[in-house]
Amino acid sequence: ITRALDSDILCELLSAVSEKRSVWITVRSSEWEVVPLKIFSSVQSGREWLMAYSPGVHEIRSYRIDFITGVRIGEIAPRFDELRGVLSGMQQNMWGVACSKRTRAQRVEFLIYIGENEEHIYRRLLREKRCGTVERIDQHTARFSAELTDSAEIRSWIRTFTGRIIQLDFGDRTAENIKIEIGSACPQDPETSMEIKGRNLVDGLPKDILIRSEEVRDAMNDCL
Repeated sequence: ITRALDSDILCELLSAVSEKRSVWITVRSSEWEVVPLKIFSSVQSGREWLMAYSPGVHEIRSYRIDFITGVRIGEIAPRFDELRGVLSGMQQNMWGVACSKRTRAQRVEFLIYIGENEEHIYRRLLREKRCGTVERIDQHTARFSAELTDSAEIRSWIRTFTGRIIQLDFGDRTAENIKIEIGSACPQDPETSMEIKGRNLVDGLPKDILIRSEEVRDAMNDCL
């Protein structure tokens, strides 16, 4: 019964997209007007998402279709083509469905080892790279890189290469916070430190590390 309801809602949404109309969607007893732009489907879970512009917050958002319990077709959306173009541009930095324009893109890069008779690993990188790029460094090494709206969405995929990753550069807002809190161009008296809580992307386990101000200063030397 639930799947039948999802199918009916999906048909209504696809019809609205085809006709470039706005819709009123009901989610958890609340109703919002949105402009449906595209339907995304996860190849891993099969979960479907509605990508739609919300006039109330003036941004494009994602809505899980299995959470939508009702759809009412609205009027023609005059800005449909414009908004569809905005979403297409945002997809250059989308690994999943996170698409906020208010967030600066985060760079993710890693080197991966490719053993003898393991060209299937390289072919898999090419097949699954989505908005990222893959570069062959040498016979046994390839580089993956991407600029992502939400780097958290790629973490589970990165973990599938556990044991093959040679180097990982996972730049995010934490790095900026470190520079602001304890970064300096000159030696400090006393030197300061900052505890960083995060997750090891290779094994997926939580990890805390202590960063000292002199370490940050050394890392920033090339930029000073």
